Amino acid sequence: MSDQGIPPGWYPNPENQAEERYWAGYEWTEHVRPCGHAGYGTGLRPAGDTIGQSFRLMGAHWRAYGAVLIVAGLPLILVSGVLVAILYNSASEDFNDLMTGQVAQETDLETLDLSIDDPGTLALYGIPLALVAMVLNMILNTALYHQAYWQLTGSPPRPTTSLRLGLSRTPRLIGVALQIILIVLVMSLVLGVLAVVSPVLAVLGFLALIPAAFLGMVVFSLAFVVASIGPPQPSLKTGWELSRGSFWAILGRIILVFLISLAVGIGTNLATLGTSTLPTVLASSVAAVALVISQAVQTLLWVIALAVIYHDLGGPVAPETDTTDPVSPLS
Repeated sequence: MSDQGIPPGWYPNPENQAEERYWAGYEWTEHVRPCGHAGYGTGLRPAGDTIGQSFRLMGAHWRAYGAVLIVAGLPLILVSGVLVAILYNSASEDFNDLMTGQVAQETDLETLDLSIDDPGTLALYGIPLALVAMVLNMILNTALYHQAYWQLTGSPPRPTTSLRLGLSRTPRLIGVALQIILIVLVMSLVLGVLAVVSPVLAVLGFLALIPAAFLGMVVFSLAFVVASIGPPQPSLKTGWELSRGSFWAILGRIILVFLISLAVGIGTNLATLGTSTLPTVLASSVAAVALVISQAVQTLLWVIALAVIYHDLGGPVAPETDTTDPVSPLS
């Protein structure tokens, strides 16, 4: 295949007609799989290419991502800000000092008053706002997954199409979130029972939670992508099937994305230290803008990288999310 216009994806291997081979958009990679593959396998591109492709998509389609972030991201920031303000006003002074890092290191935490002074206000306004923030975050992530996945195929959708998909997929995403919460609660309950029975069993249970946490990190991440753009099938089960045979490779890429996101956040904080010489209002404004941009980059990197991983694994996609031209790119 020499056509540089062919989008990345799995195509018949010119060297072996019984296989499919992954085309990176400009050259063949070493990744192959049997023809008629069900979609679950080890077709991941190298980790560096996953990160590189994520940044390339971010740069090539920044207008579409910007539109999605403005429509769903800005309301999320505003709601989150109001939620933090309500929590701040409802909590005790010691609680706020602890959250803002204003408590001296030598302070005995047991002497602090960490109570909520106004639980009624927090429950009346905080819980609904937290639910709104959760829904906005689901809409945002689904729209970004949809954008990134189909950009990889060479058929980028309109931002409005992705946002509508995000809104329609919210009930399914809430269902996945509730399943994950239930799993965490059950594991916590089991650990609590083990702690009552025997300290040794509690330690063993805690050690068993470590690999379980890494497994959950991979399966839960893929499950949310399935719930966002996949067909109507069990998301957690599909996430598990996608990870089989590729678990360590996926985990390594997720950790790499986390480390890069962490570096972006630390770099932003260090950069804003230079604003200390500016007037207070200007320094605060610069720091706020830098923080918003940093959060946007971190969110995009995480979502796009997961979409790339899902695409490379051959994750299933619902027909209603398909934005490709019905004519094959190879025809």
